[in-house]
Amino acid sequence: MAVPAEVSPVHSSAWDNRIGQVAALATRLCQEKDAVHSAYCSISGSPNELIVNLACTATGEEHVPMIMLYVNDTLLPQMERSLGIQFEVRNLHFAVAGREVHAPATAGLKGCSPTMD
Repeated sequence: MAVPAEVSPVHSSAWDNRIGQVAALATRLCQEKDAVHSAYCSISGSPNELIVNLACTATGEEHVPMIMLYVNDTLLPQMERSLGIQFEVRNLHFAVAGREVHAPATAGLKGCSPTMD
């Protein structure tokens, strides 16, 4: 007997719980690093298109490269092994605590030039 198309045996509450647990563990592992001020990870999507969102804020600018290496070379591969699936999309954001980077107001607006009123 075939499973109806709208019901996926993999995309179930068990799957949602599993990706939630892996995301929570990734958040905790990042936060345990001395160089990390704060971190948050979430995973969404189906096994065919798994998406990871990770935001990590360093305590200082000098720590960002080390944190990026840790996330890319250690944390994400561990998460993929745990889930048995590679991420299709990796949305990674790294920042420094207490610093905000502001894009110019006209960024991305073609043909617009700032006016001085």
